[in-house]
Amino acid sequence: MNKPAGNEVYPVRSTGRHRAAALLLAAGFLLAQALLGQAASTAQPLHVEQERLALDVEHVAPRVVTAGSETLTVTATLTNIGDRTINDLRVRVQLGVQQRGVEDVRTAITGAARTDAQASPFEEVVGLLEPGESTPVTVSVPIGSQGTAEPDALELVEEGLYPLLVNVNGQPEYGGPARLAAFSMVLPVLDPPGGETTERAGRARPVSMLWPIAAPSSVVDESLDNELVLADEELAESMSPGGRLHDLVSAAPGAEDDPGLARSVCFAIDPELVAVADAMTEGYRVGDDGGSGSTVAGDGAEDADQWLQRLRDMVEDRCVLPMPYGNSDPTVLAGPLPELAQAAVDNTDMLEEHLGTPVQAEAFWPHGAVTGDTLRALDEAGATTVFAGQSDVNASGDFDSPTELSASEGVDPRMRAIPTDELTALGFTEQEPANQGPFTVRTAQGRPATAAQNALAALVFRTLPGERGGAEPLVLAPPRTWQPSAAELGRLGDVLDLLVERGMVALEPMSDVLDADTSGHARPAAATSGLATYLPVGLVQEINNLASVINDLDAAMSMDTPTQVAPSELLRPLRSGLLRATSARAQEDPAEAERAVAKVSSELDRLRDMVRVENPGRTISMASETSPLPVVVRNELPVEVTVRIGLHNTIGVQPEPVSDLTMPANTSYTQQIPATALRAGRFSVDVTLSTPGGTDLGEPARLELASTQYGAITVIVTASAAGALLLLAGHRIYRRVRSGDTNSD
Repeated sequence: MNKPAGNEVYPVRSTGRHRAAALLLAAGFLLAQALLGQAASTAQPLHVEQERLALDVEHVAPRVVTAGSETLTVTATLTNIGDRTINDLRVRVQLGVQQRGVEDVRTAITGAARTDAQASPFEEVVGLLEPGESTPVTVSVPIGSQGTAEPDALELVEEGLYPLLVNVNGQPEYGGPARLAAFSMVLPVLDPPGGETTERAGRARPVSMLWPIAAPSSVVDESLDNELVLADEELAESMSPGGRLHDLVSAAPGAEDDPGLARSVCFAIDPELVAVADAMTEGYRVGDDGGSGSTVAGDGAEDADQWLQRLRDMVEDRCVLPMPYGNSDPTVLAGPLPELAQAAVDNTDMLEEHLGTPVQAEAFWPHGAVTGDTLRALDEAGATTVFAGQSDVNASGDFDSPTELSASEGVDPRMRAIPTDELTALGFTEQEPANQGPFTVRTAQGRPATAAQNALAALVFRTLPGERGGAEPLVLAPPRTWQPSAAELGRLGDVLDLLVERGMVALEPMSDVLDADTSGHARPAAATSGLATYLPVGLVQEINNLASVINDLDAAMSMDTPTQVAPSELLRPLRSGLLRATSARAQEDPAEAERAVAKVSSELDRLRDMVRVENPGRTISMASETSPLPVVVRNELPVEVTVRIGLHNTIGVQPEPVSDLTMPANTSYTQQIPATALRAGRFSVDVTLSTPGGTDLGEPARLELASTQYGAITVIVTASAAGALLLLAGHRIYRRVRSGDTNSD
């Protein structure tokens, strides 16, 4: 018999005993596998496999499917961001079923809808991709309607919204084939491709839009007497050609291009942004990346000047309304810090000063929910109209038309609440990528080249005939710091034009929206838990303390006629710093809040030290019993300040009460405080300065005193002691005399 080869297995004769043992072993193995498998399944979510590929989609066409659409084309770039070579890269497009309800559309926008109803065949991308390498990807898929579609085409049989997924598979080195990247978007269909253009019957839906112009603050120092200091050049880069702010202004609907579209848009602008841009034109400095705390001259003054001028030209004679200063949140401030909330919302004058055009002072677009405290802050600022989403107010029914907003019906303060569409706002909002182990589902909003896609889909959904959203005016409100590219902003206008052409949209002037009658009543949203929800409790307490000190200083100050500096202007950088510490950016990164608070605290100490008691540097001689104490007070601020002088450690001297003193700007004054010496000798008196409200100013000073006079009390005490001594001496003499007389007898 031939000897078997080394890789062959010898046959083994089985017996009954062997078979029983094998069965028991197999059963035990299966049981162990079940138990271990269950444990492994339970532990699986704790292990996140490394992401291997990044899929950056650069172009999708068409963005809206019409009867003439024949092919869906996606252009992207694939990058190997892992540490292994990836082989056999393939791509395909998957499609879900039509989304018929609002909640279905929400799910599709967030990238969580199923997309397994249809799929194109996989196409090879590249055979091998090394770590760090990139490759272009273009996938074109035929689309059609039922009965007209080509083989392997995606069928879009009726108008509506469809979730779409670009799926990239590959095989990492030392692993098996798997999905490694995915891109999700919502594809709107106006007409089944290959069919006839649908005639739209019925009234077009009125549409207006808020156009936000804001940016995260990068201000480090903006005190009244110092040059503006920014953390970096990010703001200047955003204002330069190709930057986000540059594109927002350049691509905004212009009156000369489409007057109807221009009238339907209202520009919501952050007052801090235009104030900082104006300051940048005069020169500014930026923090040195070396970490030494030094600064270097900024080089974006010209870009800031050109951008600000384009903004002024664009908004001239157009609808403009303010947003909260520095992207702060009045809702979390209005309860515990009403003055700070007031500083966040009352900036109409600042906008008008820097833009040179009237601003809709009665209208406001707050950040977040409108609570009762927010309502009062807005009322104090003179606002009568507020833009808000369904979740920002407490409406008893559908909040889809202008509504009276007050704590109780007919009770002041009352405000008109104009609803903004939350579905399209969600479509504009960047979604967090959904990590699913070796791949991440990225959504259209996360890429500047497709940032408006899901919002466009939501707009189509809102304006399709039969859509249950009704025919009420629709106000689009993108996120305040949305980041579309210039091309994407252009596509937004193109789709609006298409919907107008189809009779689905009628562009409504924002002035009509602001003047519309109210119907129904809504109550403010429930009060929030405030800043402590986002920031450490200790930091919140420090913000509260600083805000109280700023308010007290404001109450003690007044405008000085020669300088013409208002206390509110002097203290504005401090309040602005606290607003930056409570902004949306700071809520996401408490370290930002800590830096802003530290800067405010430092600047506040500097201002308080500018009003102080001067130390005379010599011993003051009290030449008489009632010599006055000369206290020198200096005010180096450009405003008048009312101060209160306090005398402490006054053993040896009795000062008379001192009235509050009003110090003009940039002056020094010697206040003579009447005092009575209680004893002779050398002693000291501590002098402090504060506002009438109790805020300390400057450092205490110590007066060294020398007195050679006996005060009245001292004389009385001395005289009393002398009299007592005389009485005692006389009594002793008397006793001796009597004693002598007795002995003589």
